[in-house]
Amino acid sequence: MVKRLPLLFIFVICFLAGCGPGKIVVKTDDKQLSRDYKIHDEIVPVSPAVFPENQPWQTVNANLKRKVFFNDRQTMVLYEAAKTDTGKDVKTQYHYHELSGYVLSGNLLIRIDKKVQNIGPGGVYIVPSNVHYAVLPLTGKVSYLEIFTPTRDDLRSPPILPRFDENDVKSVIFKWYAYLDKLADVSNYLPLLTNKGLVMHNPGIVIRNQEDFKTWYAGMLKKTKTNINIVKDVVVTIDGNGNFIAEFTVSWEAITSLDEKRTFNSRQKWTLVDQGVATPVILGTDYKEISKIVP
Repeated sequence: MVKRLPLLFIFVICFLAGCGPGKIVVKTDDKQLSRDYKIHDEIVPVSPAVFPENQPWQTVNANLKRKVFFNDRQTMVLYEAAKTDTGKDVKTQYHYHELSGYVLSGNLLIRIDKKVQNIGPGGVYIVPSNVHYAVLPLTGKVSYLEIFTPTRDDLRSPPILPRFDENDVKSVIFKWYAYLDKLADVSNYLPLLTNKGLVMHNPGIVIRNQEDFKTWYAGMLKKTKTNINIVKDVVVTIDGNGNFIAEFTVSWEAITSLDEKRTFNSRQKWTLVDQGVATPVILGTDYKEISKIVP
């Protein structure tokens, strides 16, 4: 029987391997079971889809994060792992799924039964059903891909549907600098700022709440006659907490109230979050000076 559920081919995240249907799938005992080709679960049909490269990571532990994707009869898991202090006596695991693994970058120590081998980028490991195996990162950062057949339903969880995307984040950034160019009223900025936990690093000052921003902005207006900001090279990613990270460059040119010209180039890094309002809001901003304020 085929079980049909709508809207299921969405990026899914699960915090522990056993969080799916409630049965133990991955085993770490010393038993040696025969290969298992039975049908264990109903097939859950999915819809064709394309996912952008900035899908959020799910944190498994301090040294491992992953992204999980489902097809009708396969599960694909992309891992990023860091080297740990684990010794050579690595505990193996096994499950009824067949596994194919591919190393994208870095080096892995692969143990399959009694055989141990170091493989690097382009290396492949094949693990049939119920065969004991272990994967251990050997370099500071390792990226690798694993494909399971049948699906790893223990990794399935309710869909996560982000309300905003890269274009929504870019819209906030360009709107912010458009207001600065117009020297707009402070009320225009406040809906774009979080009302809790704000940390904005501006040259010479740290703004920690909306009242701080109002004070800073009032002082800036008194000193500024014209403002021109050019924003370039905006790149948006999503961190492990689901926050948007935007990195870009800004070229700033202004004429002060004393008719003095000021210029400043910086590399900006902003954190934006979804707080249930119409747009992402700014949680934090930081910058790296490219050129000092002139003159």
